[in-house]
Amino acid sequence: MQIVRAAAPHARFRADEQEIPVDIPAAGECEVSLPVHVDHSGDDVENASLVLGVRSGAIDWQVLARLRVHTADGMPQPRTEHVEVQQIG
Repeated sequence: MQIVRAAAPHARFRADEQEIPVDIPAAGECEVSLPVHVDHSGDDVENASLVLGVRSGAIDWQVLARLRVHTADGMPQPRTEHVEVQQIG
């Protein structure tokens, strides 16, 4: 399985789509680094999202992780609230 792209499309937690070929070993895990612009004004960022394009064999998937990002302490701290996966095509 391979992560092929990532984006964070929220106005206050934003990263343009980038190709990031990262292999994930079977039954494994990986860490992905994505530079994100965070708007620290106001309250936490609600309903931020991370969208991943994933390929497994010949099948493409989209993974949508909905996040809440705590910003008050200066360093953004995202917390995953919900994850959806859907096959593309």
